[in-house]
Amino acid sequence: MALRARVLVLVVLATLASTVPAAAFHAEPTAHIFGGTSPASEADAPWSVLVEVATGVQPELCSGSLIDAAHVLTAAHCVYSTLAPRALSSFTVIAGATDLTGPVAPPTGQVRRVGGWRAHPAYTARGDVDLVILTVSPAFDVSGAAVRPIAIVAPGQGPGPGVRVKLYGWGNESPGVVGREHALDQTLLRPSACASGVPSLLCGRADGGAACVGDSGGGLVSAGGTPVLVGVERLVLDSSCARPAANGYTDLSTPQVASWLAHAATVPIPPRTKGLATIVGSGVAGEPLTCRAPLWSGSSRFRYEFVDVASGVVLATGGSTYTPTVHDVDRGVSCVSIASSAGGTTEAAAANGIVVRAAVLADPALQLFISAEHALTFGDASSDFIYLHVTLRDRAGEGKVVLSKIVTDADAVDLSHVRPGAYRLCAAFAGNIRYRAGRACRRLIARASVTDLVRLMRPGRRSGRRVVRLLVDPPLVGRRVTFHWRLSRCRAQRCGPARTVRRGITLMSNTALHVPSARNDERVELSARLAKASVRGVPYAAGVWRAVLR
Repeated sequence: MALRARVLVLVVLATLASTVPAAAFHAEPTAHIFGGTSPASEADAPWSVLVEVATGVQPELCSGSLIDAAHVLTAAHCVYSTLAPRALSSFTVIAGATDLTGPVAPPTGQVRRVGGWRAHPAYTARGDVDLVILTVSPAFDVSGAAVRPIAIVAPGQGPGPGVRVKLYGWGNESPGVVGREHALDQTLLRPSACASGVPSLLCGRADGGAACVGDSGGGLVSAGGTPVLVGVERLVLDSSCARPAANGYTDLSTPQVASWLAHAATVPIPPRTKGLATIVGSGVAGEPLTCRAPLWSGSSRFRYEFVDVASGVVLATGGSTYTPTVHDVDRGVSCVSIASSAGGTTEAAAANGIVVRAAVLADPALQLFISAEHALTFGDASSDFIYLHVTLRDRAGEGKVVLSKIVTDADAVDLSHVRPGAYRLCAAFAGNIRYRAGRACRRLIARASVTDLVRLMRPGRRSGRRVVRLLVDPPLVGRRVTFHWRLSRCRAQRCGPARTVRRGITLMSNTALHVPSARNDERVELSARLAKASVRGVPYAAGVWRAVLR
């Protein structure tokens, strides 16, 4: 089978000293689910059955689930020997019992022979989907509480990682404890935690136990509420079974499995691969890591997930690259290649992980914030900076230094004393073991009138007409403002009555105002009433803006 090189498939089952007669079952020394608990009564899991296979020397055991009165769902490797089917006469199915250390007494216990089976075509073709449906003869009596079928999960509604589930089986529990059914609570992991590149797979793990030989074909059911069959036990990762280990299950909700259960004419084939994903990169914070996919067959869509090796937390999903930050330093990062098609979704995990290490980064990621109280603070990344040199220059940007101060990352710089106006605020970082030196700047508008948000540029010409340019700061951008042009004749420093020209305009960050035609001896003034506004929660008073052009 395709998984022999990577996992232990539960083909070798628990053995018994004698075969099962039609009316009674006597178990010889064997054991059960490691770390599990025994069901209180047959009614706790009335769908759970024992499947015995007579091999001619010693019988083998499997577990299974009753999905209707005449059919049992179990693992295909229970009925095949190296992909060759065993004889129907070698199978016996027992339902309605949890303790078979003594005779099975009807009406609680029922014993049936197998009249036929139907294996998933992917198992006989590639050893992929380890499922078979046994047809028992005669059908079980399901009128009582001890023997009842279980519903199968709806297509596409299977549980995901982190969900609690429960396994029922007749496998090893502990040495010397024999002949009883046990249950084991588990938490689902991502499929690639059990096997990489295997389609239609669920992976579960319990802190206090594991499935073992004899649990093959056992039903994995939802925990809480009415139980629903979500998976069938197919593989374990630890042959000793003596310590907690992950167990693999066939996922019954995938298109590849659900279509077969529904007797569809064709069964879609999901992506599969025998390879592993690979993660490559320098491992330096700030430099990208790349996930390389293996060679997939039967796939049409791809995506990638980058995960924390220790916790399994997904750090990023989508593209094939992930750039770790300073917050990822000392974290192990691995990746998963995920391929999808009409048959389902399959994962291939990387066998390796890369531990992110600190390095000198080009961008120190300085973040400058100004609070409503007019105090300067820094972003979360500043905890790595230690010392910052803060400077505040006047409106020209490169003009007079108004403030110069060395601060630590925990400091807040008080800017409330700065006179009203517009400034350029910069924080410079000298560098340390993680970062190279860096500098971040932003524009600061001190508390004032909105008239401080407008700057007049020198008049010029455009298309033969005189224009005045205004540089406008938020929050005035996008506001509708009416400008008043006053033109008055002046002689010998004295001006006569003015004529007024009103023009409305929507302010942009760089606004052009056309100057009305004026005689050479006329004085030109520009004024506007500006409404109050706020920026970053700081209020600005309304004001009248005036400028004399000549």
